[in-house]
Amino acid sequence: RGLGDVYKRQPRYIPAYLRLADALARDGKVDEAKGLAQRAVRMEPSYPDSYILLSDMQNDDEAAATLHRGLRATNGHPYLAMRLSWILSTAPSDSIRDGAEAERLARLAMGRLGESAEGLATLAAAFAEQGDFENAIRFARQAISDARQQNNRLLAEEVEKGLSQYIRGCLLYTSDAAD
Repeated sequence: RGLGDVYKRQPRYIPAYLRLADALARDGKVDEAKGLAQRAVRMEPSYPDSYILLSDMQNDDEAAATLHRGLRATNGHPYLAMRLSWILSTAPSDSIRDGAEAERLARLAMGRLGESAEGLATLAAAFAEQGDFENAIRFARQAISDARQQNNRLLAEEVEKGLSQYIRGCLLYTSDAAD
């Protein structure tokens, strides 16, 4: 109710739209949440969080399109680039995956944000998508090391799962990963 009040008092305040959309999505009201996130994108196209939240509620194909639009509207915002890179590297559908573009976007994001465990893990996935498992393994190991140094056990464990796939010559989240 408090979020709804802010939304009504300040109808152009984008964070209120996004907080309300997030709360609605968590309550299972995804269509209503998507509508608010889409409205936030229309009201302030240069606000990257709107694209991130909207893409979280979409399938990979829709999310990729949303993030592409967001990248154009925000002059290549690095968090959008990183998110899109991950989708282009790991989507189950061959029609969405694009390893070369994923690598370009991951490098763009890391160039602006600096090196991070998340960025290295994303870059590893991009290399794996291109069939370059040697670099995928190298960057995944570096991501694991960085995540451990940051005491981010959850990320380290997730990247370790990816590393085991790369060592087997498999991609993430695709049919060959289940073999």
